[in-house]
Amino acid sequence: MNIDTQAVEPCQMKLTVEIDAERLQRAKQAAARKLSGRLNIPGFRKGKAPYAVVVKQVGEAAVTEQAVDALGSEIYKEALELTNIEPSATGELVEIAHDPLKFTFVVPLLPQVELGPYRSVRVQFEPAQVQDEALTAALERLRAGHALLEPVERAAMLGDVATLDFSGVLTDALPEREAQLFNAKDQQALLETTEDYPMPGFANAVVGISAGETRNFELAFPADYSDEGLRSKSVQCEVTCRGLKSRTLPALDNDFAALVDAKYETLLDLRVALRTELQRQAEAEASNVYQRQVLDAVLAGASVQFPPAMVREEVEDLAKSRDSYLRSMGITLPDYLKTVKKDPAEFMKELEPEAQERLRRSLLLGQVVKTEKLAVDAAGIDARIERMAVGYGESAARVRPILGSERGRARIERDLLGEQALELLVSIAKGESLLPAAEIAQESGAAALVGGTPGAG
Repeated sequence: MNIDTQAVEPCQMKLTVEIDAERLQRAKQAAARKLSGRLNIPGFRKGKAPYAVVVKQVGEAAVTEQAVDALGSEIYKEALELTNIEPSATGELVEIAHDPLKFTFVVPLLPQVELGPYRSVRVQFEPAQVQDEALTAALERLRAGHALLEPVERAAMLGDVATLDFSGVLTDALPEREAQLFNAKDQQALLETTEDYPMPGFANAVVGISAGETRNFELAFPADYSDEGLRSKSVQCEVTCRGLKSRTLPALDNDFAALVDAKYETLLDLRVALRTELQRQAEAEASNVYQRQVLDAVLAGASVQFPPAMVREEVEDLAKSRDSYLRSMGITLPDYLKTVKKDPAEFMKELEPEAQERLRRSLLLGQVVKTEKLAVDAAGIDARIERMAVGYGESAARVRPILGSERGRARIERDLLGEQALELLVSIAKGESLLPAAEIAQESGAAALVGGTPGAG
C-alpha cells in the first residue's frame, strides 16, 4: 500500500492510497464469499460457491464494486495510522481510480490558532450614560401602556386606536417574495405617524376612516427603506374599519406612579427606578459592545484557520437554532423557507459567514484558555448548573440531571472557560492590573493545534 500526502488549505490533508493487486484480489475473494451467501446458486449451498462461479453469476464488475466498498473504510483507518494524521472529524472519500486501484481521501485536520500579541491590545472603553431623552421616552412608553381607551363614533384621528382588517399586495410582483405582503383581521393599530406597521405611511392613509367603512389606496415604500428589496415598491392596500377608540394618556404625577406600581409613592420614585433600570440596560449593552470590540481587536492580530468540515457542522447547529426559534413561534424552518421562496441550500450558504465568525471567536478563546492555563473547579460547574436549572421553574427537577450529566457538565465547563477567557481579554484591553500568565506562549509564528473550543458566548 503506497500513500501520498498533500496539504490542502485550510487545515486539510489529501491522502491518495494505492492498493496493490494482491490486496485487491483478497478483497474480491471476500466479496465473492459474501455475495455467495446471499445468492441461490444451483448446485451450491449459500456461501459455498467458488469464486469463479460467483463471478460468472453476478459479473466481475459487481464483485469488484463490493470489494472496493469494503476496502474504503478499512484503507482509510490504516492510512491514518501509518501517516500519524490526527483528524478533527471524519474524512471524505472524494475519488476512486482503477488500474491500479487508488482511493483519495480529504481529511480535516485540527484548527490552527496563533494568538499574536494579545496582551498588548488596548481598546478605549466608553462608559454607559443614560440621557434625559431616554428617560422621557421610557416614561412615555409607560403612559402609552396605561392609556385610557374609549369607543368613539367619528372619523379616525391620529392618536386613535383602530380595529382593522387590512391587506397589502405588491403592484409589481417580485420573484423572491409573495405578492401579498400582509393580511390581518381584527388587528388593533395605533394611528401615529411614527408607526411603520404594516408599512410606512399607513396611519396617515387611514386617518378619516369611520367604523364600517372600507378604503382602498396605494402606498410606496421609501427609497431608503431598510429592506432593500422593497425600496420604492408600490403596494395596493385595502382597509376595513371595525371600530375606533380614542386614547387618553394619564398625567405624569404621583397618581400615575402608583398606577404603574403601588411601591412608587411619588413620580420621583418612579423616575429614579426607571433611570436605574435604564442605566443597568445601558451598561449591559455597552459591555456587550466592548466585548465584541475587544475580540475584533485581538482577532485582527491573530491567525485562526479551520477546515471546511467545522464550518459545515457550525452551519448545521445554526440551522437547528433557527428551526427551534421558528417552532417557538408556531412555524417550521421548511415552511418559513417556502414563505420567503428560499432554497434550503441557499439558506445554509447564507449562514456560513456567521458560522465562520463564531468559529474564529470560539477557537481564539479556546487558545487563550490553554495559553493562560485557565481552569474551572467542580463547585463552579455545580453553581452554574443550579442557576440554569432554577431558570426552568417547575421543570428544574427534570432538567437538573440532564445538565449534570457528563456531556452537560463538559459543555458548561467549556462555556465557563470561554467566559473567563473573554473576561481576561477585556481586563487586558482596559489596561487593568493583571496577574502574569503562568506561561505565555506568544512566540511569533508559533501555531497551536487546538482540540477543544470553549464557546464564545
